[in-house]
Amino acid sequence: MRRADGADDDLDAAQLILSELVGNVVAHAPGPAVIELDWQPRHPTLTVADSGAGFVPVSTLPVDPLAEGGRGMFIVNALAQDVRIRSNGCGTRVEVDLPWSAPPRVPSSGSAEESLGPLRAVHRLALALQQSDGPPAFYDQAVATIVELLGVDRASLLLFDADGVCRFKAWRGLSAEYRQAVEGHSPWGPDDVDARPILVPDVAADPAWDPYRPTFDAEGIRALAFVPLVHRHRVVGKFMLYYRDPHEFDSAELAVAEVLASHVALALEKRAAEGDLARQQEHLQLALAAGDLGTWDWEISTGRLEWSPSLETIHGLPPGSFAGTFEAFHADVHPEDQPVVLAAVQAVLAGESDDHYAATFRVVRPDGTHRWVNASGQLLRDADGRPERLLGVCGDVTEQRRLLSAERAAGARLATLQRITAELSRAVGVDDVADVVLGLALEELGASTGSLCMIDGDHLRIARAVGYGTEVLDYWERFSLDDDLPAAQAVRTAQPVYLGGKLDQQARYPAFDDAPLVGAGSLAVLPLAIDGIPLGALVIGFTDTREFSADDRALFCSLATQCAAAIARADLYEERERARAAAERSRARLSFLAEASAELGTSLDYQATLKRVAELAVPRLADVFTLHLLEGSRISLVGLATSDADHLEPLREALLTRPPALEDETGTGAVLRTGERVVFRPVHDDLWERFRGDHPDRFRALALSAGAIVPLVARGRTIGALGFAVRAGREFDDEGLLLAEELAARAGAAIDNARLFHQRTTALRTLQSSLLPPQLPRIAGLDLGACYSAGSAGLDVGGDFYDVFPLYGNRHLVLLGDVCGRGVEAANTALLIRHVTRAAAVNLRSPAAILAHLNEVLLRHGDADGDDPRFCTAVVAVVHPRSDGTVSVTLTLGGHPEPLLRDANGELRPVGEPGSIVGATEDVSFTDTRVLLGPGEKLICFTDGATERRRGNDFFGEDGLAAALRTVTGNADAVASGVVDAVTGFAPTELGDDLAVLVLGPATPDA
Repeated sequence: MRRADGADDDLDAAQLILSELVGNVVAHAPGPAVIELDWQPRHPTLTVADSGAGFVPVSTLPVDPLAEGGRGMFIVNALAQDVRIRSNGCGTRVEVDLPWSAPPRVPSSGSAEESLGPLRAVHRLALALQQSDGPPAFYDQAVATIVELLGVDRASLLLFDADGVCRFKAWRGLSAEYRQAVEGHSPWGPDDVDARPILVPDVAADPAWDPYRPTFDAEGIRALAFVPLVHRHRVVGKFMLYYRDPHEFDSAELAVAEVLASHVALALEKRAAEGDLARQQEHLQLALAAGDLGTWDWEISTGRLEWSPSLETIHGLPPGSFAGTFEAFHADVHPEDQPVVLAAVQAVLAGESDDHYAATFRVVRPDGTHRWVNASGQLLRDADGRPERLLGVCGDVTEQRRLLSAERAAGARLATLQRITAELSRAVGVDDVADVVLGLALEELGASTGSLCMIDGDHLRIARAVGYGTEVLDYWERFSLDDDLPAAQAVRTAQPVYLGGKLDQQARYPAFDDAPLVGAGSLAVLPLAIDGIPLGALVIGFTDTREFSADDRALFCSLATQCAAAIARADLYEERERARAAAERSRARLSFLAEASAELGTSLDYQATLKRVAELAVPRLADVFTLHLLEGSRISLVGLATSDADHLEPLREALLTRPPALEDETGTGAVLRTGERVVFRPVHDDLWERFRGDHPDRFRALALSAGAIVPLVARGRTIGALGFAVRAGREFDDEGLLLAEELAARAGAAIDNARLFHQRTTALRTLQSSLLPPQLPRIAGLDLGACYSAGSAGLDVGGDFYDVFPLYGNRHLVLLGDVCGRGVEAANTALLIRHVTRAAAVNLRSPAAILAHLNEVLLRHGDADGDDPRFCTAVVAVVHPRSDGTVSVTLTLGGHPEPLLRDANGELRPVGEPGSIVGATEDVSFTDTRVLLGPGEKLICFTDGATERRRGNDFFGEDGLAAALRTVTGNADAVASGVVDAVTGFAPTELGDDLAVLVLGPATPDA
């Protein structure tokens, strides 16, 4: 603009003020700002207001360009008629009265023209920077202006590059060598927000610059200044001012340099922003084109509505043909969607949607076609908060909605199939599969009837149906695969059959003309097959007539596939369960038989074996069990068990009242006579008629339903019979009968072995007792005791023996020994030793002489070939109780362990001289040893079964025997029993060898 009188000075000043204020807003305002120019004649006013808290209010305007808030506002204050700054805490408002035929208020000395000249130059620089074509001209203009304004000898402009290195962009009067030497040096980094100018009036007077003196001297520089280019709290570069002579800097020229620097920084930022905006606009156009989008801009105050060409294309309009009004747009909206659009617009204008507009609606194109449009926009408000503009984008989402609708339908079908499949996966048996298919599946599909037809030979059979009447089921329950029927056809061809209704059914299948039908609706008949093997057909019926779409048919086929897989899986499961049950029964049978074998084989005790057989039978095999044994011609009840204890004794009484006889035609007697089993299925009342009195009632009270009597066989002969019976509600099938016979086979051998063992052990006990005296004699003045324990669990006669018999003159001979070997021969040798010793003691008074004689006898009676040696170890003692309460003992050892003497204090010592084994060789040596036992002393004689007792690798040994003798107390019998108990308890197993202990000593006064 120009003044009417042709003077442009005031206009230049006004433009410079406007430029400074705009720069200030860009640099400091945090949000939008409003600039208003009120051009009243002779009193123009410029107002800048921001709506935020960006401007920091100052109480006074700066008069010093270096003061806080200086530079730009210094220029404004110098040129304006008046400046007012107001702040209410929510924003800042700056009001400037522009100059109009009034001298500027320049705070520095000098004429107004002198002050205004530099400011006009700054204004020209600002205009030149705005109008420059590019960075090189831009940089040169900046350097030329600062040289002109400040009258410096030389100047340069340096900017930070992307790597943070400060590099020359423009210069005046600087050599290449100088630029190369100092390029990259900067007193600030890009992030030094507090950067201030650095003034060097004389480099020669400042030692800090000594490192650069050679460079400065070569270039002819004596003074220089660093002026930072700061914008948006970052240092973007610097101005350098150079002087040939020392120079004192005043505040005015420094203020101009800083203003120039701020303009350059602002211009740099502006150019970068313009480049970013241009790139963003290019990206936006590419995005709009790629996304089939259009833009719109509605100026609410004027009603003007602008559309982009792409938006016109979405509405089916040629480019540039849109009328440009909201009414024209509203007319294009589908009538059903117009209320939605109006409501969305009204909501955003009323401030109910956070100034955001969004709506999805249909538009009607000129050719009558519909397109779905998704619109999104943002409301802009003026400084007073009033709606000003609404702008945004629109996209054609017709195809997306079509795809979404198809996807939702497919998702619904998939969800249906997934729910059915999930239930089918939990179906275990075929009945479970039918429950899912004809329950959940029909419900999910909206069907009213359905049936599952399974192949039965060369026919189809309706295995399960829903919604079928009795008449229909009776008529179509089973039909041939060759019949001209939809289910049979589907199975034969492995292809589904779809029927639209009753008329369609009767037209395609004449068999339906006179037959009862489920309904008049449509049918889907689906073949069920797995790996090409047909299983049957699934029939799904609907109440209405319909055409089955491709999606429907795909869903039905998927359902049929899942159903067939579930049926096949259920068949496999049921077959596997049957096999598993059979295997489990087999394992249980084998386990039972193994247990029976183990239980019956672990004991030879006769009574325990009989009891264990009964325990094995009840209740695992039967509720009632009987065991009869044949003893000659007599049949004895030796075992009885019931699952109900209340019936045990009444049943025993009934069985014992009339025992079975071999001449009986049935029952136990017949089984014992013939060796053949008898099976009762069921148990009839006439079975008990042969019992007298109330006995039949007692049997009837058991409510027996089935049973069997099987022979008990051992070594090829029937030795007894086992009876098994179960009560009502329990089966006694062939498998139970087989188990009963298996148990009988094992029980027969076990009972026979136990009976034989019983007979043998009875004989062995009789023989063993003959090796020992029936009882020890009572001898005055002598405490005498003995204890014997048989080894090898009593399965054979041991060779340990002892004997006590009287001699002459109140003397007795005590004999204890151990014959080599076991069994009858060992027992015979032990008897021979006892008889020879008794006979020799009549004439021989020395125990050594007695053993020597015994040695000769055993050698004469032994096997000449040495295959049956008869030798032993023995201790022979002549015992003489004396009148003074002591006992004199003369003893000889024949290869036997030394007896132990326990004194009154419990101390132990061995007694006797070791001698030769008796009966092993002719060259023998025996020595008599005499000891006198005082009160409280005892002599303990024992066989090697005491010391050789083992527990794993440990022996009871002499230490164990000594420990036992130190703890046992009492008379001789108590000491002997205590030693045997200690030896026996050393290990949990039975004794492996016989054990004999004989104890003697002076009798106590009260004995």
